[in-house]
Amino acid sequence: MTSNSNTTRVSAVLGGACDTASVAALAYLVISRVFYDDLGVGQEFGADRFALLIIAAMLVVLRRLSARMDPRLTLASFAVLAASAAGLAILPAVNIQIADRLRSALVPVKSALFDTIHQTYTPRAIHRLDDRYGYVQIPNSTDSERGRGFTASYTIDADGYRTMPRPERPRATVVFLGDSFTYGWGVNDNQTFPYVLATEHWSDIRVINAGVEGWGLTQFYLAVTDMLARPPFPTVVIVAIIEDDLRRSHLRPPLIAGQRRRLEWIDGTFVPRDLRSAPASVAETRGLVEQEAELAAATITAMAVAARAKGVPLATVLLDGGKPFPPAFVYGLGRSGVPTLDLTNLGQTSLPYDVHPDAAAYRTIAAAIAASHLATMVYEHASDHEGSR
Repeated sequence: MTSNSNTTRVSAVLGGACDTASVAALAYLVISRVFYDDLGVGQEFGADRFALLIIAAMLVVLRRLSARMDPRLTLASFAVLAASAAGLAILPAVNIQIADRLRSALVPVKSALFDTIHQTYTPRAIHRLDDRYGYVQIPNSTDSERGRGFTASYTIDADGYRTMPRPERPRATVVFLGDSFTYGWGVNDNQTFPYVLATEHWSDIRVINAGVEGWGLTQFYLAVTDMLARPPFPTVVIVAIIEDDLRRSHLRPPLIAGQRRRLEWIDGTFVPRDLRSAPASVAETRGLVEQEAELAAATITAMAVAARAKGVPLATVLLDGGKPFPPAFVYGLGRSGVPTLDLTNLGQTSLPYDVHPDAAAYRTIAAAIAASHLATMVYEHASDHEGSR
């Protein structure tokens, strides 16, 4: 009887410890999300917090099973879970990012699984490696893609841009630069937001879709300076970006296998760097994200300065890529004075099993741009352009 009584008391104590530990883990998740700056942890709900949420759930399950388990097994299980939870809560606060290092090491595995599960074919016929840009689109090329829940055809025109309508007598020329969200990965040529904008809202403007999937901000900068190297200049340049563009810098490995060089913003100037010795992965820390945010704001400012020197206004559009922009970038962009349209809260729909916009979302994006202050800027400069001819 005494033995059973002791076992019951031990089980009750361990059950209470499980309750306390699970509540503490959940409380940490909430408090660290609100006071991330004060606690020295990241703002995003990353891999470490997801693991902590799983551990809290396992503690709840252990609490329900403790009455039927051997107390020694319950104690061992509790010790492992509690130590894991404590590590996930404490280590990031002292800048030891175990979960992020593990996530970085698993990036190649994740990419391979994504390609296998979500895509049956990856278009390659429209791209080639390039020593200046890393890679570019091949003029007069075509390809198609079948993904899980979508099919798309891609056509590249003679200038190396995604095909677009061309009005006979355009009032002005507007160039959209960007990554796969601008290029229109996963939708047909006539479903991208630049195409919808050109056909349904700005039919008297020549709109150029200069987006290239996977490009980052330094590639956008190089494209802007190339466009401004000789006339005729575009009337307006609009750079559409997502949060992930900030990560495509020399601080991280290249996205495309075989890419040998990349233009990088280093110490206030742009420098071509050899990528063949770049690390396979890097640990994502708050310091790294902040540094990338500062580099991104500086790159956009440099683009705007280069464009203004040729009398060409430059603006930005912030698109929803599934992650918020770091505050340091938003503040830096605000200080730059570059006209900006924030569409991150547009509530757009996306492709199945993906964050890229679907055709309906691109129509929404096009309509939002057409109704914004950027449209006013475009038509004001279109009038100036007509008056100077």
